[in-house]
Amino acid sequence: MIVDKYKFVLYWFLATFWVACCNGFVVDEFLPMLKPHKGSITLLCEMSMFALGTLTVRRRGDVFFYAGFLLLAFFCTCVANTNSISRFLIGLRDFSGLLCVVPAIHWLASHKPASGPGFWELFRRQLWIWLVLQAVCVTWQWLRYGACDEVGGSAGSGFSGQVSMCIYIVSFFLMMPTWDSTRLWQSFKANRRYFLLLYPTFLNETKISFVYLAIFLFLLMHFDRKFVVRLVVSLPLIAGVFVGLGYIYESVTHLSITRMFTGQFYMDYLMGENLERQIDAAQDILDGTADDFIMEFYNGDVDIPRIAKILLIWPNLADTGGGIELGAGISQFQGWSSNNMTSFARYNEWVLYGSKPWAFWMMVQMGVIGLIFSCVILLRNLLARARGDGGIARINWFMVAIFAIILVYNSCWHDMWVCVIMFFIGQYNQYTSARRNAAS
Repeated sequence: MIVDKYKFVLYWFLATFWVACCNGFVVDEFLPMLKPHKGSITLLCEMSMFALGTLTVRRRGDVFFYAGFLLLAFFCTCVANTNSISRFLIGLRDFSGLLCVVPAIHWLASHKPASGPGFWELFRRQLWIWLVLQAVCVTWQWLRYGACDEVGGSAGSGFSGQVSMCIYIVSFFLMMPTWDSTRLWQSFKANRRYFLLLYPTFLNETKISFVYLAIFLFLLMHFDRKFVVRLVVSLPLIAGVFVGLGYIYESVTHLSITRMFTGQFYMDYLMGENLERQIDAAQDILDGTADDFIMEFYNGDVDIPRIAKILLIWPNLADTGGGIELGAGISQFQGWSSNNMTSFARYNEWVLYGSKPWAFWMMVQMGVIGLIFSCVILLRNLLARARGDGGIARINWFMVAIFAIILVYNSCWHDMWVCVIMFFIGQYNQYTSARRNAAS
């Protein structure tokens, strides 16, 4: 029996993606006995994508970034910080999406199936299925738990931010082929299902959804000399939409939206309302000296605000073998459940715990050099050459906005299934751009 290589790789890719982005919901809701093994399932998916990407890397650019990043990670971990090779190998799991998704996409896109749609059209359909699935999963979770971190869509508890971000960009991407910004009402009617499927982002407490919504609506407008006039005319409608959505948000989350439109809210959100007290509480909990009030108030854990983490870790990074330039080596965020932390992670657990912006996540492990190199890879994977203000350019601008937000918001680029969604959209955009340029 002859195995069709294209189908084999395709099914491998699809199975890895769907298991990675759906096992959380399935386990949380229907197989609670497997909850202790959710990490193992995720690890298997990451290993699967790493193997697939390694076997399919062909293009010169893919080889350069794949090999260059591995060499840099090895130097940061095993040479500069003298950590073991096993520690290096454990840490590679977090980069399966960053390094291996695009080579797999390039391989699949370069091979034509014997029958049926090609990879680009096939995975576009997968994204539509994924989008509908989020509406089902998020609604289920909201009815069961209310608006909280448990409302993470098919990815399960703790992934509300990643799911909300992907819902916006997937909806935007799918509507672009039929969106005409000069005929807003007609375009809205033709794409109303994509607008409707944004509603899951208001059933959790992910405040960043309002930023994504603003970007989403702004980029749908027509950019010309009359844009300012259209924007002014549309302000009452836009204000009405946001007031209505704000009312829905307050109703389902019981959180005040008014404060979200003040500068102080974002300062408190990113830097903390009482940072010194949080640092002291985190250290007391780590040392085992926290009193009952602190333990009850923080539920045993303290999540230092995002921007504050970057500032607080800087002096401790300077004392590592890699310094600020190369960091403490990869795998600083792995092995915690088995009490197998590195000495750096154990000493700095109070600041490493919780929400981690990408800038912080990369600087801790590979320093400023690693952060810059990862950003180059991300921009290469996400952006396409574009002319004018068509759909390709609009998706580009959305990607730039997401890239900038993630730098200071979370570390979702280590979630392999997020990379599959985001990088596919970026690579499809590149493919479409190349075809148009060749045609012209």
